[in-house]
Amino acid sequence: LDKYMDKEKNLNNLQLYFCYFLVGFFIYNMKITNELSNPDAIWNDAFYKKDRRWEASLGRFMISFLQSIRGNVVNTAVATIMCLLLLSGVCLCVVNIFRIESLVYKLIIGALIIISPGIGSTLTYYYCSDLYCLSYFLAVIAVYIMIVGKMKRKLSILLACICLMLSMAIYQAYIVVAISLCHMYLCCMILQENSAPKKVIYKVYTFI
Repeated sequence: LDKYMDKEKNLNNLQLYFCYFLVGFFIYNMKITNELSNPDAIWNDAFYKKDRRWEASLGRFMISFLQSIRGNVVNTAVATIMCLLLLSGVCLCVVNIFRIESLVYKLIIGALIIISPGIGSTLTYYYCSDLYCLSYFLAVIAVYIMIVGKMKRKLSILLACICLMLSMAIYQAYIVVAISLCHMYLCCMILQENSAPKKVIYKVYTFI
């Protein structure tokens, strides 16, 4: 997606991504070195035990499928690090969606996302925390493609729909993240003095 960006911006994004990861690593280091889990995670400690039909009944059929690919093995350190890598990508996408220029604001926004109570709680579900964060990442990527992506409109909508579909197949709750980002972006467009009503309506149509 970033092939149209210049090398300097790519380098800045890479450095920012690394900063986000370090923030998460220092904050959640105890969850990597110790098993600070919840009852569900204790039940599914070293091996994923939930029945595929049970996950499918909740609409989360992709969880059992992805778990089967990695042999249903649960590793707390690997799961947490994977979460931090995905969350760093989420933060990077969010600051690019809203075209945040200030480095201070970029760091603050990323830190607030990473240290939010919802993320802290999610990371205690070791047996599926990385999959939940993957769902989160896909929901944000869907919005990123529609707003920042430099491709044709129909193709961007198609790719965004695929990302959102996969996100909901893992965990439906993160569709709220995509809706909220779209809503916030529209609010920013409305508040801009040079934003024409026709352009705002067109973007609403694209999001829908």
